[in-house]
Amino acid sequence: EDVAFGNSLVAEMTEESFSMLANDKLERDITRLVDGEYVGGIVGGERYADCPRLTEYVVSLTRHLPPLLNNELVNLQSTMPKLDTTASMGTLRVYDRNTRLGAESLLSAPSSEDAIKRPFGVICGDGEDAETDSRRLTAMLFLSV
Repeated sequence: EDVAFGNSLVAEMTEESFSMLANDKLERDITRLVDGEYVGGIVGGERYADCPRLTEYVVSLTRHLPPLLNNELVNLQSTMPKLDTTASMGTLRVYDRNTRLGAESLLSAPSSEDAIKRPFGVICGDGEDAETDSRRLTAMLFLSV
């Protein structure tokens, strides 16, 4: 059993991920085409119904984790700016083996050395905005079946 979430919640979050992939709610990550990954934002509003458990996870994590870390910063007498409990964003990244195999057959397969490299830009983006990205904390949850 997953101690932090419980098996049923993990199963629901995984199902939401698969459903978004199956229903074309995610876009192919063309920056890493041969990896066979799809990506999409976890946002509320009209898209809440696509992934309510994942959305609530992002909202809950960004509401509860920053105050805990901010308290530790105070205890450590750190000069680091406090984390903002209102600023959050969520991204879903799904791996699809069939897409990867198809892309590899069309494109040159990456060398084993390239396949191991996973730059931080995969999470924060590699565009012009990457340098002005004000996030100070990135939390990742890996679900696998």
